[in-house]
Amino acid sequence: MQLAVKFPFLRSMSLQEMLDYGLFAASYLEVFLAVFFYFSLLYFVLGFLVERTSRFLVSKSILHKIVYQDIAPGQLKRKIAYSLSSILVFALTADLLVFLMRVELLHIAKESWKNLLLGLFVLSLWNEIHFFIVHRLLHTPRCMRQIHYIHHLSRVPTVYSIYSFHWVEAFALGLVPIVVLCMMPLSPMTLALYPIVSILINWVGHVNYRFGHAKGPSWINLASNHNQHH
Repeated sequence: MQLAVKFPFLRSMSLQEMLDYGLFAASYLEVFLAVFFYFSLLYFVLGFLVERTSRFLVSKSILHKIVYQDIAPGQLKRKIAYSLSSILVFALTADLLVFLMRVELLHIAKESWKNLLLGLFVLSLWNEIHFFIVHRLLHTPRCMRQIHYIHHLSRVPTVYSIYSFHWVEAFALGLVPIVVLCMMPLSPMTLALYPIVSILINWVGHVNYRFGHAKGPSWINLASNHNQHH
């Protein structure tokens, strides 16, 4: 009860009420904690489910493992440690997003199916463009040595590799919603659901499983191509 008084977002609220409260009334500490918990839930719980589902599909010969190699000693702990630091950065960028909304530099769209689907489409499209630009910069010699090498420590990618970044890389990738909001308003529900879409897309390239045997168009072989990239 005392926690609910100190942090009102812990009280019983509908999802829409929680989103509105987070964007316009919650303290920045509340926003930070809520976003950190949300991304941690996606990372650990959904990650576990994706890994278990992938193993089940392998047992049914629907998926195939790409690299039959054990991860290096300590790699899993290192991935999780770097991923938690990235989630901290994502929570800080959420505070930045909320601040920019409250000073009316960014704007919210009304809730509707149209705005939700359009917002998710634009976010997904921009995410690919944004990632391409940032990734190109990160593969310049200096950035690779000082920043992006951390992500490539995951020689054998797993579901726990997706957020294993240097904090600078995490900040650059965490700016996707803010950049899109500079171009168009997004609904609160769009902002809430996009991390799920994003993490599912990222897992395709890091789960170390694939459909088929690396034959067919490159977009079908995303998992194989990104695994080889690592």
